[in-house]
Amino acid sequence: MLVAARLFREKSFLATILDDTAAELGINRVTIYPYYKGKEQLLYEILTRVLEEHIGSVGVILCGDASRLEKMESLIRARLCIGAEPSRFDPVSMLESKHSSQLCCADAFSKSIA
Repeated sequence: MLVAARLFREKSFLATILDDTAAELGINRVTIYPYYKGKEQLLYEILTRVLEEHIGSVGVILCGDASRLEKMESLIRARLCIGAEPSRFDPVSMLESKHSSQLCCADAFSKSIA
């Protein structure tokens, strides 16, 4: 998933195909298909992992003994750190194409993973 996330981020979701991921991994593309039927499913899995990590982090902060102000500061700091880490998945940059005027169509994505 890390390779696919990097390719989605660098090339965009629209410009990346599963063959690109297979080539980066040095495997045949047919090896990927039993696990991911398409790049939409792969992106769905990536975004699910990102959301689960964020939810876990937020839960730890909110359940702590800190004051409301300290919790708010921690939430802001956590969000800033997540956005600043290049190794993290960045869903926005994955969906944007190299040309900022083009975005992945959310309706098409939703239908493809349903």
